[in-house]
Amino acid sequence: MSATGYQVKWLQDRYLYDAEARETHRLEDWLEAHPQSVYRIYDLGAGLASNFRFWNSRIPSEQEWSLIEIDPVLIEAGKAYLPENNAQIRVQYAQGDFVAFLAHHTPPDLLLCNALLDVLTAEQMVFLLDYLWMHQVPLLASINYHGMEFNPSLPEDHPYVLAYEAHMERIQPSGRALGRSLDAFLTTIQGPYQVIRDPSPWHIPADDPEMLFQILQFMAVAVPEVLPADEHPAFEQWLQYRKSQVEAGQLNIMVHHYDAWITKNKKNLG
Repeated sequence: MSATGYQVKWLQDRYLYDAEARETHRLEDWLEAHPQSVYRIYDLGAGLASNFRFWNSRIPSEQEWSLIEIDPVLIEAGKAYLPENNAQIRVQYAQGDFVAFLAHHTPPDLLLCNALLDVLTAEQMVFLLDYLWMHQVPLLASINYHGMEFNPSLPEDHPYVLAYEAHMERIQPSGRALGRSLDAFLTTIQGPYQVIRDPSPWHIPADDPEMLFQILQFMAVAVPEVLPADEHPAFEQWLQYRKSQVEAGQLNIMVHHYDAWITKNKKNLG
């Protein structure tokens, strides 16, 4: 496991689900409306370079990427996905906190992040929004968590998913992550900012038991930290039943996400 708690294998396994779920039209339309000879792009919390891997072949021009990542383990693993000696696409990691990086570097043409906003604190989001406002840079924030469904469903699913989501918003050393509260937070900034949300769900089928087991394992760790102790046996029973369904090829899971395209509202430009 990396220093930030993300397993390299998990980030590798989720890449194809992220890629399939992404909404591409917002950024494609922006690229068409803002042609440039070279696009300067900052990717916040870049992980294993998932944004770069997905987008570099879809951007019709030269590119300069800075992949901002605080975790040295993820940086070392992510370097394997970067091209060598490509004069048209220049990309490098920058180790450090994205807030400090943005504060000390020239603003780019475009900001990207993937699976990041819902793990930020409100304070980090306010900084990021202030940055967008000041520099009039658009942000495409893809794959933000928005719920989970099991098929076939059980009555117990809802309270355990709620407990899992409550765990996402627990207080950590960096502060309280927004989690599902991100949705309400983004609603409050509509007006000064344009926020367009597009669904980007994962459809995890019964024939991918490894991914299904990973989702259940996340719940196995998180949910007991939120539930009262006397409810742990019932949760464990539910969990074991769900695992038996995975083993039998009888369970699929939909993890709801959305992609958010966030810009300073043109009515407020001046």
